[in-house]
Amino acid sequence: RVGYISSDFVNHPTADLIQSALLQHDKSKFEVFAYSITKDDDSEHRRRLSSQLENFQTLRSSHTDRRCAEIIAEQGIHVLVNLNG
Repeated sequence: RVGYISSDFVNHPTADLIQSALLQHDKSKFEVFAYSITKDDDSEHRRRLSSQLENFQTLRSSHTDRRCAEIIAEQGIHVLVNLNG
C-alpha cells in the first residue's frame, strides 16, 4: 500500500504532473491511496483523481496532525510520499 499526501490535488501544476503516475500503478502489485489536505476546488484535476483513484480522501482541516497520522496508519500504508516536499 502506497499513499500520497498533498495540498496540491487541486488546480495546481503538481496535480497535473503527478496524476498520470498515480493512475498508472500496477493494481496487481500496488494499492494506491491519495490524501488531500485541502478542500475540493472542483477542478478537472481533482475530479479526475477522486473519481479514478479508488482510495482518494480528504483529510479535514479540523483533524490534528496526530489524527491524520492515525487515519493513515489505520489504513495500513507501507510507504507514504509527501508531494509537498
